[in-house]
Amino acid sequence: MFEASNSDHKQPMTTIDSLNLKYGKNTLNIASQKLDSSWAMRQNNLS
Repeated sequence: MFEASNSDHKQPMTTIDSLNLKYGKNTLNIASQKLDSSWAMRQNNLS
C-alpha cells in the first residue's frame, strides 16, 4: 500500500535535522513546506 522509504532522502533529511538542532527550530525548511501565514500574494488587481 505504501511505498518503501527512499534511502536517497535519508542523508538530506539528517543534515536538515542536525542543522535545525544546532541553529534553532525551522532554520532550514523543505521547499514544499507551508510558509508562515503572514506572507500572502497580493491579489488586489485581479480581473
